[in-house]
Amino acid sequence: MTRPQIRVLVVEDDMVDRMACRRALVQNADFEFIITEAESGGEGLQLAHGQKPDCVLLDFHLPDMNGLEFLAALKNDLGEIPVPVMMLTGADNASVAVEAMRRGAQDYLVNGALDKKTLARSIRYGIERESIEARLKLLDSALEVASNGVVITDVNARIGWSNPAFTVLT
Repeated sequence: MTRPQIRVLVVEDDMVDRMACRRALVQNADFEFIITEAESGGEGLQLAHGQKPDCVLLDFHLPDMNGLEFLAALKNDLGEIPVPVMMLTGADNASVAVEAMRRGAQDYLVNGALDKKTLARSIRYGIERESIEARLKLLDSALEVASNGVVITDVNARIGWSNPAFTVLT
């Protein structure tokens, strides 16, 4: 039986940390991880834009930029980060984690606490979340232009959202 493939770009300047990520991922029984590695932010950005990986594992401290700068440079023309990014760091720093997530990282992982299940699970959830968000945007776009009125209410019948066609009806 063939395992589903997930293309992962590891942007990490420390060879030992890259090896640890590779080791954790290749041992996964559920997925075949195809791993590409970059040692700097610039190299990682070139690979991310050229190869379009399914996920990026990003070290916060890189020789030419930090993870927040990488996230900013990764954004597409719409200002969106086109691929799930998991920020890796050697230290558990809540303020950095919050800022990374605010700027578009899907997750924040501490290198020393990584094991093969945690890393693979985080990647899988990040990819699934990205897919769900894309489908919700598509649904939202379709409902906005629908000629029928659509309304979403809570359990108490309070309107939480309505499309323009519903607004015309009221």
